[in-house]
Amino acid sequence: MRRLPTSMLFWTLFCSFVGSNAPVFAQQVRYVDVGATGGNNGASWADAYSDLPPALAAAVAGDEIWVTTGTYSAIQLKAGVEVYGGFSGNETARSQRDSQLNPTILGDGNSVVNGHIVDASNTNASAVLDGFIIQNGSAPDDVIGGVGGSGGGIFIQNGSPTIANCKVMHNTARLGSGVIVVDGSPTFIGCDISLNTSARSGEGTGIYAMTSTGAPPQLLTLIDCNISSNTALQGHFATGNGGGVYCGPGVDLAVSGCTIDNNFAAHNGSFGNATLGGGICFRGTTATISNSTFMQNIAAFGAGVYSEGTITCINCAFIGNRAVKQGCGGPECNGAPDLPSGIGGGVYALNATLTGCTLNANWAAKSGGGAVINGTVENCILWANRTPPVCCGEDPLPPPRDQIDGGVSILYSCVEGLLTPIPGECPPNPADFPGSIAVDPGFVQSYQVSPTFGWLTALGDIHLAAGSPCIDAGNNAAVPMGVTTDIDGNPRFVDDASTPDCPTMPGTCGTAPVVDMGAHEFGIIPVIGDVNCDGVLDINDAITLSSVLIGTDMDACHVASADLSGDGIVDGGDIQSFLQILLGP
Repeated sequence: MRRLPTSMLFWTLFCSFVGSNAPVFAQQVRYVDVGATGGNNGASWADAYSDLPPALAAAVAGDEIWVTTGTYSAIQLKAGVEVYGGFSGNETARSQRDSQLNPTILGDGNSVVNGHIVDASNTNASAVLDGFIIQNGSAPDDVIGGVGGSGGGIFIQNGSPTIANCKVMHNTARLGSGVIVVDGSPTFIGCDISLNTSARSGEGTGIYAMTSTGAPPQLLTLIDCNISSNTALQGHFATGNGGGVYCGPGVDLAVSGCTIDNNFAAHNGSFGNATLGGGICFRGTTATISNSTFMQNIAAFGAGVYSEGTITCINCAFIGNRAVKQGCGGPECNGAPDLPSGIGGGVYALNATLTGCTLNANWAAKSGGGAVINGTVENCILWANRTPPVCCGEDPLPPPRDQIDGGVSILYSCVEGLLTPIPGECPPNPADFPGSIAVDPGFVQSYQVSPTFGWLTALGDIHLAAGSPCIDAGNNAAVPMGVTTDIDGNPRFVDDASTPDCPTMPGTCGTAPVVDMGAHEFGIIPVIGDVNCDGVLDINDAITLSSVLIGTDMDACHVASADLSGDGIVDGGDIQSFLQILLGP
């Protein structure tokens, strides 16, 4: 074990400790407490403002606003002002707050700002909203959303704020019931955007992002977020898309470490186009999705992800997503556009690269239970994805197309049925699928799906078990530069001494350690004191411990690893534990 120089270590941790117990050096901290009875000037907890808008009106760039548990009026964010909820009312350092124990709610049911609970228009990244619950907003009719309006919870136009550790729930609108973004590039970190429903008809019920005519490209960034149980309802021919997230033309997308599950792009059952993208509907130019899980989302095309742009998925898991059959069935269908449906359970993409991904137990009513893409699949596992049994004299679907369909190149991947002969066609040539296999991947427990109806029939665990043929069988050259961890945040390159490297095409996978197929790396041995979760104990762990202590690093793996004393709290005791680990007895 490499040890740090004692002097460097001491001063790193000393500064960490001092910083974690001292007030944050904002230009001014303004206090807000719904129950305060003092001077109502925000100078202290005793003299706190009793509502949030007056504090924001008084704040200038560089200020922080600390808000206790309670329910507050709707707000307009300001550039340069950081607003933090989750305080109990006696804290002297921001790191002492606990937003789970002290829920801080925006939107008292009686107040709105321009029709919304939070208006973050005309801001930049220095406008911060952290630790709030934004709920029960209902947007009024407007020129953006029409009847039903836009942005029931958060409205962002020409703005790029930072929204962190917030819950956006139970909001309604036609477009972006939870959040709407127009000509902006916001960043969402550690947010829960769930249980929002579109009004009348809608799209992008969790988040809807768009640009106006002639606007430069925008970027929507989601980091460590949960996008769950949002429903986009179809009200006319071309709506109902993007239950979780919708990105229109001109909006690029970056997603990392997110869970996107149980979102529904719902057809009206009578007329209109089949719906697109239960989890994400992407119509922008470029999307990158990494270390994220898509589970049990529903749509007609691309239940997990639907993409018309260029999309890259790295270290992602797609489980139990359902591409269902939808179409016109009433008199309104005469002359109406109606696309075939039930295609691409996990992913439907016109131009995609999937690297180090696992697709298990997804379902499609027509083809591509796992995915339908044009592009490349490498270092991936597609197993136990299904389409329903054929009916009424139809030809059976070739086995590989249960897993994946489209114009796709498959390399160093495990695909069920990949080498199964298709009647009337030449037998598959393994050389067309370099490094690939078609044997059971050896999950700890595979998820199982009903071929007839598409519902999960057995839960599983898609980590690789010992002896899996996918261990040390991927291609190192396919791993994008800078990717060093798997979907769990564990090291991406770990050698399993009991498994031969690159068994299918020896010598072609790169220098050991060789990456595994799928989203999870096998054989991770935890390094005690590895606070930044990179598998190495070094000065960077001291720096990460410092950031966790002062509350600027809330990464789940980092926070969990920083609790070295095991008492459930990251504090000065963990500094002592870290010193003992690093320096020895």
